[in-house]
Amino acid sequence: MNREEYQNTIRDHLKTSYNLTNEKIESVLPRFLDMLSVHMDKLENIIETGSIEALEKAGHTLKGALLNLGLHDLAQDAFVIEQISRDPNESTDYSMVVAKLKAEIDVFA
Repeated sequence: MNREEYQNTIRDHLKTSYNLTNEKIESVLPRFLDMLSVHMDKLENIIETGSIEALEKAGHTLKGALLNLGLHDLAQDAFVIEQISRDPNESTDYSMVVAKLKAEIDVFA
């Protein structure tokens, strides 16, 4: 999806799931998108430190934030991060999984 498609998906979800008015959506959307960027920055920092336990928690938090915005496919990617962190494997390239998710979020956030 492109930026406009993502944002329309989010707007539709906020309208139908939370009964928000267009005015309210426009007022809260920038803050929601900023928080996604904060969550992604946290994931990237955790990758650098190598804390698998912190990665699991951050993946879980990001998954919830994405679900709250109606971004189910991206939430599934965050769930993968959460799951692979629960069963650490030295061959898993955590940074690649996080980078893939970040690239998608950067499209619209």
